Amino acid sequence: MGSYPDGQMLARDGSTIMEDTNKFGIEWQVHGTEPMLFHDLEGVRYPMQCQMPDMVKRSHRRLGETNITHEDAELACARVEAADRDACIFDVLATNSLGMAGSY
Repeated sequence: MGSYPDGQMLARDGSTIMEDTNKFGIEWQVHGTEPMLFHDLEGVRYPMQCQMPDMVKRSHRRLGETNITHEDAELACARVEAADRDACIFDVLATNSLGMAGSY
């Protein structure tokens, strides 16, 4: 998938350089003839293509638009070891999910 270390997005043929990241992703969609990569077979499988989200209509949460305060995140991450606490707080705030603290 691509060219290392220069980062070119090479197609499966090994020579075509792709410019569009969505087309590049579709190019590298796992085919049924390839080795099993995942434990579960769910979602779209080749030859069907994944549907790309309509980014124009999609609304994204902005980092300033959160319901969780820094103090809430600190409280949620209070039981996390000191070495990981800052990362936990960051993840809770970035995801806007207090439940994220449970992954630490």
